[in-house]
Amino acid sequence: MSHLLSKDFLAIGLRHLSCQQGRPGFESCQGPGPAGLDSFQSQGKIVCVIHINVRPRKVLDMYRLAMLAAAFVLAVSSTTLAFAETITFDVRALTDEPVNLTAELDRPRGDGPFPAVVMLHGCGGPWKRWGDGWSRRLVEWGYVVLQPDSFGARDYPKGVCHLPHAIGPLRRVADAFTAKAYLEGLRYVDKTRIAVLGMSHGGWTIMYAVQNQFDDQPMRPNPFAAAVAIYPYCVHQVARLDAPLLILIGAADDWTYADRSKQMKVIGPPEGTRPHELTLKIYPDAHHGFDVPGVDFEVMGHTMKYDPVAAQDAIQQVRRFLAKHLNKM
Repeated sequence: MSHLLSKDFLAIGLRHLSCQQGRPGFESCQGPGPAGLDSFQSQGKIVCVIHINVRPRKVLDMYRLAMLAAAFVLAVSSTTLAFAETITFDVRALTDEPVNLTAELDRPRGDGPFPAVVMLHGCGGPWKRWGDGWSRRLVEWGYVVLQPDSFGARDYPKGVCHLPHAIGPLRRVADAFTAKAYLEGLRYVDKTRIAVLGMSHGGWTIMYAVQNQFDDQPMRPNPFAAAVAIYPYCVHQVARLDAPLLILIGAADDWTYADRSKQMKVIGPPEGTRPHELTLKIYPDAHHGFDVPGVDFEVMGHTMKYDPVAAQDAIQQVRRFLAKHLNKM
């Protein structure tokens, strides 16, 4: 018999075997720990499993057991619990009037300075199932995370999936760099180690955030240190990349086609400079939303479906890529 308690002290029956067998959603296992306790991580949360060889005789025994688990979980997670807050900042995009964007800020415990990641949501706006999963993961890896909402303050609270150019990538590039500037002003962030990660419409934005399209203009003076685009709508070409770029997409994606990624041309870099790394990984049979546990539905005729194999590989790809380019290896 096993009982599982999360940081929220919710008791759920679950055997540790599901973790050891690589059940989807469980990223790593640790244990056995003290007093018959094992721990693992599930979607960014440290979880504790207690192995009981005898049936508790009293409700009080179960209560004491729960308190033991709670104390253990707090002890092992005290170094990774994040601080979270909602912040705002003003953005001026293109010729628009300034708008005040809301953003979610999460960070690890400690004084830093930490590397940081700006996260860009998809066409539906902030989606907690995607954003919270990646944010928790990044914080556990030691990154400060800022997730701006590009649509709410611009009167598209339900997103722009039906009209993706209503708030297009060039406007959102301004959001990304303004978010970067906000992070640079925080005492616990290392301003030289800030990356950007986006999905779908946010990944499309990244295609513009890391290139310098016009030959008659100088290179961007304040590039991101690295960029990750997850199932983005890939542009016809990227010119004069100013940051390493990782693209992760599914071969079965019927919303942002992988073939566009394969056909994308790379132009540049400027004469006398070394080209930045551009890595493209295509997952066979994976769909849009392959990295979001439990997803299996259609949106506007497009398939959204979780793929645990692709998701786990993508997590490791992102972790290694950020570590390499933000000097955390």
